Amino acid sequence: MIRTCPRALPSVLRRGAALAASLACAATLAGCAHHYEPMSDWTGFSPGCFNAGFGWIGRSAAATGQEICTRTLGAAGFLDPSGQGSIGLADIHVDHGALRIGVVAPESPSAKAEIAAGDELLTIDGERVRDPLLARKLLFGRAGTPVFLGVRRDLEVRRLLVVRERSPWTGTPQARAELSAPASK
Repeated sequence: MIRTCPRALPSVLRRGAALAASLACAATLAGCAHHYEPMSDWTGFSPGCFNAGFGWIGRSAAATGQEICTRTLGAAGFLDPSGQGSIGLADIHVDHGALRIGVVAPESPSAKAEIAAGDELLTIDGERVRDPLLARKLLFGRAGTPVFLGVRRDLEVRRLLVVRERSPWTGTPQARAELSAPASK
């Protein structure tokens, strides 16, 4: 074992710390592992999961801890960025008592469903919405899952099924800022 350890370890052995040197060598040979999984909820809060371990037992414990953390946050409504979906709406705000859509991302599921900026958002998944924060919470979800919208333009009310997609406008603060910025012509 001493032959495979770093050169400094034989001098440690001469000082009578054979056990400590053997443990350090075993940890060095077995390696280490670290896991980080960023996760966020509908507010953008991102606690993430981080676990690290050294040696065979530590590596296994880190993987197990990571799995437990990810599963726990998932049960609490957090999603990893690769699983987050969007329908491409931003700047949902109250205007004269109506909940209005401010921005629709080009090529987004909402744009494909012919939702436009200025449309009134009436319902999300059958629930009447009048608060922008509630709308944001109800629109947050996993990519590939449907959301049912009630939208009014002028006097026409439409019921739409829109499927959340993983897209460039999902997840990152920069993408959200770009989506919220006024389009230049």
